[in-house]
Amino acid sequence: MQKIYIFYLSFILTILFTTLALSQTIVFQDNFDTYTAGQQIACQSAGIWQTWTNNPCSATEDAYISNVYSFSGTNSILIKQNNDVVRDHGLLLNGVAEINFQVFIPAGKAGYFNTLANFAPPTYVWAMQVFFNSPGTGTLDAAGANAAAFSYPQNMWFPVKVVADLVADRGEFWINGSLIHSWQYSKGTFGSPTIAMSLDGTDFYGYTINDEMYIDDYNIVYTPIASNKISSTTTGGNWSSGSTWVGESIPDQNRDVEIVAGATVTLTANTNRNGRTIVNGNLDCGIFNITGTGHFVLSAYATLRTASSAGINSTGALGNIQVTGSRTFNQYANYVYNGTNTQVTGDGLPQSVKSLSINNSTGVTLINNTSVFGTLNLNNGNLFTNSNILSLGTSVTNLGVLNSSFGSVVGNFNRWISNSSSILFPVGTSPTKYTPVTLGNVVGSGTFSVSAIAGIHPTILNPNFLQMYWKLTSFGITSTDITFNYLDSDVVGDENQYSLFKYDGNWLPYSPITLNTTANTVTIVGVSSFSDWTLGIDDPLPVELSLFSATTIGSTVKLSWQTATEINNYGFDVERSAVKGNWEKIGFVNGNGNSNSAKNYSFIDDKISAGKYSYRLKQIDNDGQFEYSKIIEVDFNCVNKFELSQNFPNPFNPTTTINFNLPQAGMVRLTLYNILGQEIRKLVNEYSEAGTHTVNFNANDLNSGMYIYKIEANGLTQTRKMTLAK
Repeated sequence: MQKIYIFYLSFILTILFTTLALSQTIVFQDNFDTYTAGQQIACQSAGIWQTWTNNPCSATEDAYISNVYSFSGTNSILIKQNNDVVRDHGLLLNGVAEINFQVFIPAGKAGYFNTLANFAPPTYVWAMQVFFNSPGTGTLDAAGANAAAFSYPQNMWFPVKVVADLVADRGEFWINGSLIHSWQYSKGTFGSPTIAMSLDGTDFYGYTINDEMYIDDYNIVYTPIASNKISSTTTGGNWSSGSTWVGESIPDQNRDVEIVAGATVTLTANTNRNGRTIVNGNLDCGIFNITGTGHFVLSAYATLRTASSAGINSTGALGNIQVTGSRTFNQYANYVYNGTNTQVTGDGLPQSVKSLSINNSTGVTLINNTSVFGTLNLNNGNLFTNSNILSLGTSVTNLGVLNSSFGSVVGNFNRWISNSSSILFPVGTSPTKYTPVTLGNVVGSGTFSVSAIAGIHPTILNPNFLQMYWKLTSFGITSTDITFNYLDSDVVGDENQYSLFKYDGNWLPYSPITLNTTANTVTIVGVSSFSDWTLGIDDPLPVELSLFSATTIGSTVKLSWQTATEINNYGFDVERSAVKGNWEKIGFVNGNGNSNSAKNYSFIDDKISAGKYSYRLKQIDNDGQFEYSKIIEVDFNCVNKFELSQNFPNPFNPTTTINFNLPQAGMVRLTLYNILGQEIRKLVNEYSEAGTHTVNFNANDLNSGMYIYKIEANGLTQTRKMTLAK
């Protein structure tokens, strides 16, 4: 037995009566989470739920609350043989009533329920009845025995809807958003006798020894409708066309209007409505609005297409629906965003919906956490979550369905998954950067979340890393294979040397991996823990030295150097050699630890006499590892000539040394230009003493080609050329 928990959103379902003035009334709703699992429902609910013979706590009739399966929250109600539980909500008359609930029937099991037109013992009037048989097939008795046959999914949750249109004398039975059958409601279950136009309750009954049916998220809604309501034809058409409406008369703004199931009605202009607008079929608003003092009802399994930049809103003059009466957006409806300019969902979109479709190439932005318990269609364009979370599915028995063609999620995407061979997370870091993650060979059941985040991870200081990363979290997944997709535009450094890194307080290389630089993918298998992931060059240089120079100042030599980045840099030993190969430590300079910005250092050697000297730096990590810099040489003799020497080596890659002599102190500028004469950078820009000066230059960030370097000091100028050959 498996206990299922929802990860994000559930219904706010308590025992209540709530009336939305003159519009849709939520007569009753319950998700059974307020009751104690393992105890009987009528025993706990003080007459809200009752047994057929009004005998709460009956060992035979009263059904138990279960936490084995649930569609949302933790609980459901379990109907087994001889259980007979009724929700009697009182007679509804002269309007349209909907009964909605979720059903779970394990493989090989069965179930049954009926709808009551009247429940007033000893008077019982059935309006219809449904048998869910064990092979996943069923039959409906409505205005005749075996009026319709159908199939249903076993071992997973599916929604059921019963409609009683007490004005039009029409009943409807829906499964999974599909209309199974409609009939003349007043003909009752078997066609005779004629029943009253009323709805009184639902009866869940354990009909056979094989019955095992779980019910969750039960609700009844009611819409009072005027008797002079005008309905669309079954095919619909443009709102402003008479042929769209029964009787071929365009509705007066004060009349109640119904778009019937299966019909599509399209707005071709802004429409003023002071009567009720009830959508049981499809309403395509485009860029046009419905205004006026009327009420708007989007029923379960209906479809609303919105192209307004503001989407749909519960109040105010924003979005396609702007009536000042009540606005009802049913969570079992289908919501399609198909604008041509950027859209937001709007606060009218329920936070838990049956179906959400994105078909807007310019993108749609969520303004709240949103859970899709049915189907998510990413047809075209991006769905931006910002700090919100998009969740698909509600439990391991309701995983939801993803259809992804030309759309992606930019932000936070959570999915329920269970022992699957392939699960796609179509995520990206921006509207033009699609960097999906695919799971394979999933072992375990639970939730999995993926976010693709633009920019190098804030804890990474080395620049040779992918300019994005993935954040993965999971609850309940034991093991999975993962394939990451990246883009060439995010690659920095040599892609062929990339390793995959996982963040665990520190960035650690993960192996083995399969890196495909042609397809831009990296795959790992059997992953059992999840964190932040990215790609980069393994064993990166801990300190990137960008400049190292020496200057004679009087009887001293000043060494200056600059780092571009530092990782765990303890510091620098300064070493000098007067005889080739014989090095001595003459000082130490503390490092900056970790840094991703330029840092400048200097050291003065004041214990020398005339002669030639070599200098180098020994960079030391916090763990004791070290590396040596390039060597620079200083001729510590009297200088009487202004001279800029040819760099050595030349051509070079990527470092070279430049020497220059100053016969007298002064302001010195040593500048690097490209072949077009555009300044690239200043290598020296400071007051310098007379003497010989050495600059070690790192051109790692420049392209191959010819460059010009020029010195300016004391009114004198010299230039030379150098060649970088990578």
